[in-house]
Amino acid sequence: MNQLITNIQWKKVGIGAFWAVTILGYFSLVAVVMVYFSPILDEQLTNPVTGEACRGDATVVNIPISGSLYTYHFEEGDTASLDITQLIRRANDSPNISAIVLEIDSPGGDPTAGEEIAAAVAASEKPVYALARGYATSAAYWAGLTSKAFYAHSTSLVGSIGITASYVDAAEKNKRDGLTYNQLSTGKFKDLFDPNKPLTKDERTHIETELNKFKELFVDQVATLRKLPREEVVALADGSALLGGDAKTKKLIDEVGTMTDVKKRIEADTGTPALLCW
Repeated sequence: MNQLITNIQWKKVGIGAFWAVTILGYFSLVAVVMVYFSPILDEQLTNPVTGEACRGDATVVNIPISGSLYTYHFEEGDTASLDITQLIRRANDSPNISAIVLEIDSPGGDPTAGEEIAAAVAASEKPVYALARGYATSAAYWAGLTSKAFYAHSTSLVGSIGITASYVDAAEKNKRDGLTYNQLSTGKFKDLFDPNKPLTKDERTHIETELNKFKELFVDQVATLRKLPREEVVALADGSALLGGDAKTKKLIDEVGTMTDVKKRIEADTGTPALLCW
């Protein structure tokens, strides 16, 4: 009897070992396959531009521009033109991608950043389409000026052609707090924009002169790239933003629409399905 029990126990051990080896072999095979084919899986499931997961048959890549716009990153949530220009170049190097969408939701920022993105869009061999969501104003509007087609939602705010350098002057508060500003600089404009000192007449004149130069450059870019009479752009360049419908009426954008409308336009232009890769 004891021998019978022992044999049954060994048979159970044998069966257990068999299944253990079988299961281990199965997962080992799966692991080998995944390692071997991982480049293919990555190519199918990864956005070739941003690295985010997406459909492998995607033909259109979406590049978001959100928060404040700078040339480099300064804080969480902003957008750096350096990153956007690199993404545009990578999209051009991706054989499966036929078009690019700049999804803009930014109040603007550094005009140089807007100019850099606009230059990268103009140099793109693949068509770039811009879509304004909440905001596409100031430098963020500039960024989309060279796109093949500029769309905006009916509730989007677009334009805001102008330049600002306003800041808070804390000189009077410092005086009340008993603080003294000691000016130690080698030129009268060297400590420009220092909030701890009052703005001088010469400084104000200098700043306003430079701001007007930036504004004129902005106006020239809008007039040239949107193919508008310069005087019409000058009339719009009061810093205000327009709703999507008004922006179209003033020819600051091409169409009022959503991402669905942008995809339809891409399909009409490229003759292929617009499968978006977020």
